[in-house]
Amino acid sequence: MNIDPEKLSVDLLRGDDRSSLRFPITGDASLVFRYNGKPGYVASFHDDGDELVLRQLQGTNPEGYRLVTGLYIVPLVCDELLSIASHPDSPYASLAIPSLLAIVGITDAVEKAFSRYQQAVSYLRMEELPHERKYRKTLR
Repeated sequence: MNIDPEKLSVDLLRGDDRSSLRFPITGDASLVFRYNGKPGYVASFHDDGDELVLRQLQGTNPEGYRLVTGLYIVPLVCDELLSIASHPDSPYASLAIPSLLAIVGITDAVEKAFSRYQQAVSYLRMEELPHERKYRKTLR
């Protein structure tokens, strides 16, 4: 499926700015990937002091299907989060993803959703910390 880059945009939303989204969200902020001005994919994260924690990777229909099939969406999301977390003015020393079994709703999700979290862990080359039930990438 071809994606027209002119129709793709990414917004960083926090607080009340996220109330316009018509699907469940979590965390403190969200990266919203839009196609044709409509939300197609969201990555939500939690600010945990010196650690940025990815809490949600979710597509919406039909724009989400278009983005997931037309883009390498997980690497794109990971690159955006890494850019935010590793910015020189960022307070974050690490980027984390909860253990895949600890993510709320993941047990009810389809296998593709589970594989997207696994892909993010792999793409970011995160270290598994079983005693903390999460994966972490140290940034500094």
